[in-house]
Amino acid sequence: MSCALWLKQLGYSPVIFDRNKQLGGELLRLERPNRWVLGMPNIDSDELARHYAGHIALEHIPALLESELTGIDRAGSAGFRVSVLLADGESVSFNFNALVVATGCKAKGPELFDLLPGFTEVYNAGLISFSPLDHLPRLTELTHKPIAVIGGGDNAHFTAKDLATSGANCSLLTRSQAKAGKSIRREILDSIEQGRILEYNGVKLTGFNLESPDSLKILFTSASESYEICVRHCFVRAGFNSNTTGLECFDVFKKLDKLNGYIQTHGSGQTSEPMIYAAGDVTGPGSQSVVNAIAQGANVAKEISQIL
Repeated sequence: MSCALWLKQLGYSPVIFDRNKQLGGELLRLERPNRWVLGMPNIDSDELARHYAGHIALEHIPALLESELTGIDRAGSAGFRVSVLLADGESVSFNFNALVVATGCKAKGPELFDLLPGFTEVYNAGLISFSPLDHLPRLTELTHKPIAVIGGGDNAHFTAKDLATSGANCSLLTRSQAKAGKSIRREILDSIEQGRILEYNGVKLTGFNLESPDSLKILFTSASESYEICVRHCFVRAGFNSNTTGLECFDVFKKLDKLNGYIQTHGSGQTSEPMIYAAGDVTGPGSQSVVNAIAQGANVAKEISQIL
């Protein structure tokens, strides 16, 4: 949205394609109050997304929602032909001078544990989940319940903090050493000292057991010892992948240089293919924030304006 806005102000005619019913991407699935975007305190992330989408509408920038890309091809030496299936079933095509990929990221999910014994059973029972903030609506019901959090990054630490603060008996399982920021890590260490969080490092998961309709057992090793802990729910915070669903089938996308699934860029968002740019979370884990995405989108727009 940032890139489209800047392109509009620079005199171009951007068009946004989005597979979802609303603009906003991952922000629409987050309900935590915003603390990071300057000038917009105490606004939930989904409200922030609606605020951004409203700006796009105010500028009369076309946003084709629930649209499905069906073709992306080079059109001569200096352009692209993009074919799209619209929400009403109509197929249309557009010619563009440049393409910008800003599809964001998605949380790593069940594919991580598919091969572990017992995982499918506990997952189908709804006792293990992966969405970064899916614990928030359940804090009250999980009070005084044994809960596990798997992960060593910021999201795992914030989840463990939320659960411990609400009174849950939280176990934090990290594969190696914790990788969270210093501030949240200090808070978790304080909670560990106070007995509110139990931490296991160097964890290697070996399996899951469905103990009852509302409890599971996690089997793992840590420091050469074997453990089995029984919990009411397991929240997995294993990081993110680039969200390129729907693009992998196109030849122009297959040619882009990638690293660990993220689109590689140089300069102001230029990819390895001429006139194809990328901005925001899709370019790497170090860029995953609203403010970075907004800035990168603006930089891409300026770069395009200097070339066209």
